[in-house]
Amino acid sequence: MKFSKMGLVLLSFGTLFSVSALSNISVLTTTNTNSTINDNSTINDNSTMLDINQGRTTISADIKLADLNDDIHSIWTLDGGSWYGYSTNSTVRDEIKDKYKLLQNDISAVKATIVYALNDTELKVIIPQNPVSVTRFYSNGLSLHGVNGNYLSVDNITCSNENSSLTAVMKLVGDKVSIYMSDETKEIDYERYDAMYTIYESDAYFVLCDKNIEEDN
Repeated sequence: MKFSKMGLVLLSFGTLFSVSALSNISVLTTTNTNSTINDNSTINDNSTMLDINQGRTTISADIKLADLNDDIHSIWTLDGGSWYGYSTNSTVRDEIKDKYKLLQNDISAVKATIVYALNDTELKVIIPQNPVSVTRFYSNGLSLHGVNGNYLSVDNITCSNENSSLTAVMKLVGDKVSIYMSDETKEIDYERYDAMYTIYESDAYFVLCDKNIEEDN
């Protein structure tokens, strides 16, 4: 049976998000987030309540750590190849400090954030109304990106390296993977995954680029 590299990535997703954000967050090897602009934006009071499904969801918005509620187990960002996490629970914070790095500051919308919720809940966020343009670098391998309040079409995503090709774009909503496959001959299992065409202003997303996508017999 043929098994693609995409299949291996989806298996990694399953391992990453099935049990615990703490024990499995490092299963995926991902590159840094995409922004080339200063991410020290000031979070103002133009806030909205964003629905967060139980499980893991990828979002990008201005987030104050003080606005997290007890239904949110933890939140995660990626910076310089390292995972940073935060939780309102002191025990979870200690575990984060032991295994990863503890977030010290509020999160800007230029960053991608993974929210791990224990129950369906809401999160107070700010989505930029006048988004600043950012330059996005889609390097080889799996990379994680925020949108900074912009709408994006998956058709406009191209890998940054000359000899690389786009394999897939993915996002998460409550542990459900939505996926876009650049190769239209590859079928998506719609019982397990949702089709993905648009990246909305509060989404964050993974991009998989590779020089040579090969399949084993």
